[in-house]
Amino acid sequence: MRKKVILFGCQAISIDILRFLSSRADVDILKVVTYEVLSDVSRGQESIKAVAADLGIEVLSPRRISQDLVEEIKILNPDVIISAYYRKIFPQELIEIPSFGILNIHPSTLPYYRGPVPTAWAILNNESEFGITIHKVDTGIDTGDILLQSRHDIGADETGYELYLRAMTLGARLLIENFDKIITSQVQPVKQAHGGSYYGKLESKVFLNWKQSAQQIKNNVRIRAHPYNPIEAILENKYFFINKVSIDENSLFPIQVPGKILQVNSDDTFIVSCSDGAVRIEEYSVYPAFTGVEKEIYLQPGRSFDEH
Repeated sequence: MRKKVILFGCQAISIDILRFLSSRADVDILKVVTYEVLSDVSRGQESIKAVAADLGIEVLSPRRISQDLVEEIKILNPDVIISAYYRKIFPQELIEIPSFGILNIHPSTLPYYRGPVPTAWAILNNESEFGITIHKVDTGIDTGDILLQSRHDIGADETGYELYLRAMTLGARLLIENFDKIITSQVQPVKQAHGGSYYGKLESKVFLNWKQSAQQIKNNVRIRAHPYNPIEAILENKYFFINKVSIDENSLFPIQVPGKILQVNSDDTFIVSCSDGAVRIEEYSVYPAFTGVEKEIYLQPGRSFDEH
């Protein structure tokens, strides 16, 4: 029997799933419901609207899940709704429409790291691994019964954006590889364990806190590295947008006041003190840009970045 499916989602994960579903002779894709993240499209990711149009699938782009949308989906009567990075709360009335419910792909090992940006928080908390969970949707935030999970390592230098892209690929793969088992109820839902954790959104603009440890500074830089908004530091009237740092493991410098420039290297990297040692600033830009001999004037051992 053919399964009637509606896909709610945006970004690359939804495109991978959409192409998979469209290749199935036993699946009817009734609609794609999306809101495009323009920043992702501008970074070179495909547009789900364009992919759906090429496949001849109608796309809806509501600002919110309205009663009109719910009524339209009632008429369509899908067997299952798949939610892939669709960051809006589904009302109970919509959850009850598909006979198999709504499936959501969440990039963490639930019940831990519920919320909108779990991979960034995993880096920030210095986790060595993250997970992917496919779960049934209920009216809570990432609290529904679990169907499948997988665990994966986090690279020591992996940025927030790199991990985000990898999580989307792994999430799509987990659903695609297990789709038949899920829709034929060979995988039984399991209630989430009590407890767990929830993490909210991150601040979009952050100044580097040199009083943190070297590892904390590195992690803060990683989650905001290009193409996101890099973390900022101020040296007098110059704004430094820091895109990559490393821990200065072999530093011979004694512990200094945090934020002090300890060494400037010939390759334009420089070393700055922090609470438990030092970090090497490897990739950065400066605004206003250095002119003439300004670099030699500003980047001198003994000068200190502003506190924030």
